[in-house]
Amino acid sequence: MQSRMLTVLASLVLVAACAPQSADEKILATYNGGEVSESEYRMWLVVTKTEDEFERRQEVWTTLAAQESLAEAARQRSAEEKPAVRLALLNLETQLLENALRREVQSGIEIDEPEIVEWLAENGERLDRPRRVRLSNIFKRFAGGEPAELRSRMAEIRRQLADGADWAEMALRESDSQTRFRHGRIGLVKPGSLDPAVENVAFALSQDEISDVIETEDGLTLLRCDGVEEQIRTAAAQKRERAEQALRQKQGRLEWSELEAELLESVSLDLAAAQLVSTSDNAIVARSEEGWSLSLSELRHLLGFRGVARHPADLPQERAGKWIHAVAVQLQAAQHARSLGLDQDPDVRAKLHWRTTLTLAADELKKRVEERFNALGEDEIRAYFQQNKERFEVSETFRVAAISMRAQREELRQKWLLGQRLEADLRAGRLSFDEAAETYSELPSKSRGGLLGWLDRQQLAALGPHVFKAVKDLSPGDVGPLVQQPDALPSTGNSLWILELLDRRPARPMSFEEARHQAENALGNERTREHQKQLEEELLARLDVTPVGQN
Repeated sequence: MQSRMLTVLASLVLVAACAPQSADEKILATYNGGEVSESEYRMWLVVTKTEDEFERRQEVWTTLAAQESLAEAARQRSAEEKPAVRLALLNLETQLLENALRREVQSGIEIDEPEIVEWLAENGERLDRPRRVRLSNIFKRFAGGEPAELRSRMAEIRRQLADGADWAEMALRESDSQTRFRHGRIGLVKPGSLDPAVENVAFALSQDEISDVIETEDGLTLLRCDGVEEQIRTAAAQKRERAEQALRQKQGRLEWSELEAELLESVSLDLAAAQLVSTSDNAIVARSEEGWSLSLSELRHLLGFRGVARHPADLPQERAGKWIHAVAVQLQAAQHARSLGLDQDPDVRAKLHWRTTLTLAADELKKRVEERFNALGEDEIRAYFQQNKERFEVSETFRVAAISMRAQREELRQKWLLGQRLEADLRAGRLSFDEAAETYSELPSKSRGGLLGWLDRQQLAALGPHVFKAVKDLSPGDVGPLVQQPDALPSTGNSLWILELLDRRPARPMSFEEARHQAENALGNERTREHQKQLEEELLARLDVTPVGQN
């Protein structure tokens, strides 16, 4: 059963397939099966974002002719009737019309001069790039030890650096800052982003200068200036342009948000059904008063074009709802754009024609490759594996236990001090890792003594780059240093980690049995590329593209 969405699309594909061409259109080239007109060529340049270079015109005409030829073959076998192709074309068409509607909304916005003046008064200075310094640091945190001993150690570190000691090695060995894992580099710093006591010193440094020891509430810091970028002032005309652009974008977002709400008023969404694994693929999960409807299967295809490969039921409820609303808005926005006549805009029609052509051509080429492709035999796969053994290996794995504590900004210092005490107790043997994990860790693995199990490099890196760096250089039995791993969203805080490496297995070559699936896929991809290249060469030879006037 197909929903009305697929039926509605049928007439659109026919319109898209026919690029307008007048009787007196200038013809640039002919080929076996058609002609390349100047308007088609110009549209192709726009859609493919290609420059018009005289010496490359023949190459572009040939590519254009090949795409048209393949697309025409696809139409002759009614490729548009395939649900996957039809939905791909629907996605292209509705995306173009939604963008056209957004431009229409944006074009109707007018910004008054008083609004620009007010915006510049509030934000004008931010458009000037302030003087910035590129810094590296070495930081020692006050952690219950003797401050006098810490000051003496930092003074000795500075003396050694002044005598030529390697900054990167010193930072890795001595610093308590997360920057120790990147040679002490902080990067570019703008005014207002550092502790005032540190900033006053930082912005007074010259290139390659090392500061004196700076004392703050948290600890002691050494800074090195790695570079200076002087202030750049933005011209008044540019500021005015930026102000108008910012106000227009803000108003555009507001008006689009209001239009989205209006568009969705006439759409009925069954979010509960869309998020049930048991829901039939043919079940209707969206329906509009204008007459279109959308099945769960079609919804999943359209979500796939947005990079959402998982079933809506496998997504968090809020995120799934947002994605489904976005699809409904795009479909309804396209309907509204048609009612305004935006589908007749020459630019929209040109882009739709060529994107339809490219989609159909790709489907035709894929079909021809599949027809030529022979199933891979066991001997072929084994021979491919033998010739490419170096490409197939079991990656290095780590058996890891972890203690992780969440820390919001306001409690970070307190949690860090706790973490340092735990690290010291673990290293001295005063506390077992199992006991520490069970008492302090906030991971589900705390009940297993913090054991995360065997992780490969990719799985370990997924815990965070700082965590990965802390583990990869450990030896079995070592407890790593306390590390701070910022969350993906800065507003959600940080995690503090202490990890123990229990064991590690080095990378090793795969056996054929282990690598068979990978080898089959790799060989299949190579064969596909070979067939595709061969088919393209055969097609170009048959087309015989000839510039007009050079026959």
